[in-house]
Amino acid sequence: MPVGELGQLKQEVLENVWLTLEADTYTMFHTQIAKRWREEVRNFTPGVGFLNGTLTDLARLLRQM
Repeated sequence: MPVGELGQLKQEVLENVWLTLEADTYTMFHTQIAKRWREEVRNFTPGVGFLNGTLTDLARLLRQM
């Protein structure tokens, strides 16, 4: 892994920009790999902490769906 990427990951962890979800074993073991992301996003319910982000961050997340 290039050195620049290590710095980026560290910065992202420090900024708490990673979106984590509780594991859904049904989706993990019974959904085609190409469809897993969409299924997990469909099951995602944002909490108050998530909603503290900026409107720009929310718009970016919605565009990725």
